Amino acid sequence: RLRIRDNIFGPSDAYALGMNVASTSRVAVCGVAFTNDTTRRFNQFELAYTGRQFGFKNKAAQDVLVEWLVTNALVGVDADGAWTAVEGLTFTTPAVGRGEELASGKDLPLEKRQAGTLDGLRLRPGEVLLLRWRRDRVTNSAALGIDDVNFSWQRALDPTLFLLR
Repeated sequence: RLRIRDNIFGPSDAYALGMNVASTSRVAVCGVAFTNDTTRRFNQFELAYTGRQFGFKNKAAQDVLVEWLVTNALVGVDADGAWTAVEGLTFTTPAVGRGEELASGKDLPLEKRQAGTLDGLRLRPGEVLLLRWRRDRVTNSAALGIDDVNFSWQRALDPTLFLLR
């Protein structure tokens, strides 16, 4: 569990999150949680990461979706709920037949940088923010990873009261 202490959560030297699932109907999901243990509200969240494909089985494109959820208590990243998808952050692997197939396993790992804003997200004191990366239709055995995660936020400005006389 990670806590909000500063205004940035930065990259690691290791591949922090990954999925290696054989063709199955199961959903593959991984993620992180942040607890706001301050007395401040936060907004203007920005997320950037590098999507990586390590496996060389890509007859069908795979989408890794980014979603967020704010709750009052820590729950699993596979929990049901009103998750909000961030369409612009989806990592899609190349697929055979679309003119973007990999020539050989030597082309791996395939990397693509994704960056965007988590619109509409507000985090109040005591709330938990969950970020997850989800493969909801696993149609091949491509090993996928999430690396170089950068997550930043800004403190929400308190409303200012003006008294006009």
